[in-house]
Amino acid sequence: LRDTQYLAVRLGAQYQLSEDTQLGFTYRSEVNFAAEGDFAAFTHTATSQNAIAGAASSATVHTTLPMAATFGVSHKLNEDWRVMSELAWTQYS
Repeated sequence: LRDTQYLAVRLGAQYQLSEDTQLGFTYRSEVNFAAEGDFAAFTHTATSQNAIAGAASSATVHTTLPMAATFGVSHKLNEDWRVMSELAWTQYS
């Protein structure tokens, strides 16, 4: 890749509710992603074990990673056990 362009925000927070219980939250904004680079095609034939390289060309790829948020809880049951749970939401449309 020659050039990659993206801009996003990711924020998180943790809160200790009690000595045994912690809460956490994260947020990631939508990410519009563009990458520029080169590609080349290769041809394989049934009678040859060698690939024939085609001409290299430039390419740009665009994609979007959707907005996402998570909420998690961690609770200490005793000295040996801790339970954790997380709820994740992603804005796929």
